[in-house]
Amino acid sequence: MNITDFKQGKKGEFRFVLKGGTGLSISVATPTMNSTFNMDLEMTLALGKKGVVQTVEFKAEDSEYWFPIFKRRGKKIQIDRELLNVLTVGTINSLFQNTELYNQTQYKLNGAKTWADLAYGKNETELV
Repeated sequence: MNITDFKQGKKGEFRFVLKGGTGLSISVATPTMNSTFNMDLEMTLALGKKGVVQTVEFKAEDSEYWFPIFKRRGKKIQIDRELLNVLTVGTINSLFQNTELYNQTQYKLNGAKTWADLAYGKNETELV
């Protein structure tokens, strides 16, 4: 897995390369969608069914360039650290089970017990 650091907590715009029945297409997020994605980055991967999202690109408010924060090529993944840290076990198990993101050993080492737990980011532990 190749991890990048393009997003760095910045807000901005998103666009996608999506795989459909007729091939690949590019979709640009609406302002409302951008607002949602800036608040919940994991939602960028939840567009449609398993295998639909191939690439997510991000353009920061202070930039004119698009950078990939998620890129899939077969089982290989390039992902931005900020996105990786908010991915839940459920999102990976539902949409990316056949990629290198899926790793039961990683989940266990990270203390993930349910699909709602983070697969790579820090899971908060409750004090009882």
